[in-house]
Amino acid sequence: MMFMLVSCNKDTSETDLGAEQQNTPDILQTLARNTAVFSLVNIAPVDVDNTCDISESPVHNASTEALRNYAGVLNTTLTSADRETHLERIFDLVSDFNKFSFLGLRDPVGEPYREVVEHHENRLRALWDMNEDEIIISGIRSDFGTQERFDRALEQIVANDVYTGNPEGVFHYLYDNYPGIFSHPYFTINANAVTLQGTHYINLGDGMLDILDNEAGDNGVLFVFAHEWAHLVQNNNENWERDYEGEPTTAEITRFKEVEADFLSAYYLCLNNDKGGVGLDWETMSRVSEMVAGIGDCNFESDGHHGTPNHRRAAAWLGYRIAAGHVNTGLTGDIKFTAQQLHTLLMAVFENILRNEYVEPEQLQRPFFEDQELNAIYNELVRDKDELWKIYRGSTGKEESISGIK
Repeated sequence: MMFMLVSCNKDTSETDLGAEQQNTPDILQTLARNTAVFSLVNIAPVDVDNTCDISESPVHNASTEALRNYAGVLNTTLTSADRETHLERIFDLVSDFNKFSFLGLRDPVGEPYREVVEHHENRLRALWDMNEDEIIISGIRSDFGTQERFDRALEQIVANDVYTGNPEGVFHYLYDNYPGIFSHPYFTINANAVTLQGTHYINLGDGMLDILDNEAGDNGVLFVFAHEWAHLVQNNNENWERDYEGEPTTAEITRFKEVEADFLSAYYLCLNNDKGGVGLDWETMSRVSEMVAGIGDCNFESDGHHGTPNHRRAAAWLGYRIAAGHVNTGLTGDIKFTAQQLHTLLMAVFENILRNEYVEPEQLQRPFFEDQELNAIYNELVRDKDELWKIYRGSTGKEESISGIK
């Protein structure tokens, strides 16, 4: 689960480990049904001219290897009875426990990355007008080596109504019998954001940050931090969901939220420093963009679908184009947009691309914006829609798609 906006109120009404369940002779296949990591292995087509391929993604490969290792831990640790009849439920419960353990542990972000996070927190607060919001930033260590840490996490998970029902008995049974299954590096290859009872949380796993730092240095770490922050912006604007046309599936809604978070993150990284951003040029941002593309997935029908590599690459490009002022609006000076303005632009420009539909620019119905800045920048972006579509489809090579954008 990478970059997933987690939700609360998990159902524990069926946590009786004495209930009959289907036997699961192949532990890896069982886990494959319950985690996005293994479902990503199945390469599915994007359209008739292209395929979605994440086989070279560092995040995907590291997650897959970590999950294989964790499957081995479960295989050797669980009793045959629990493994054959309750494996899926146990995996779900331990995964969820790790996902929400930050509520009780409040571990700091890993030392190598703490400075980056602390330096940009106030800038992100100011940019998105969130100076008064309560925001708690934690690291994900996945370390339950002591009963005290486990009890602290469980107490806060229950207190924050993460679960319906009464989960304490099941979790205590698992920890008392299999304490080792709660602590594994697999659970640190993750980053998430959640809002519970009015408080915002951002959680950054050491495993995820290690991979992204290796791929893009501090800018990779920063992109992920800004991406998760963008989810908090979305949580503060719940009315944005009313902008989705028709009756989108959960997978489609998740995909748009993730693509929008990439877009807003890229906007922050490329916005001029004197306007509250970081001021990256495209040569630097393109390396981050390729890292982001590697976090895409091909699991189109999954509720956790985060967008294909090309969706995410195109979103980063669009954020750069708007933030860096490489759109000839005819207006004087650079423009600094609000979150609402950026959301409106993304809905207009990306609407068809996200549906895997191509519409010629002259056939695209132009929305009417009362804001002249939005009208100007939208009209210019429509003229460049062919280039955006090429990047989205992957019909240009990696080098061409990076060097061809000025």
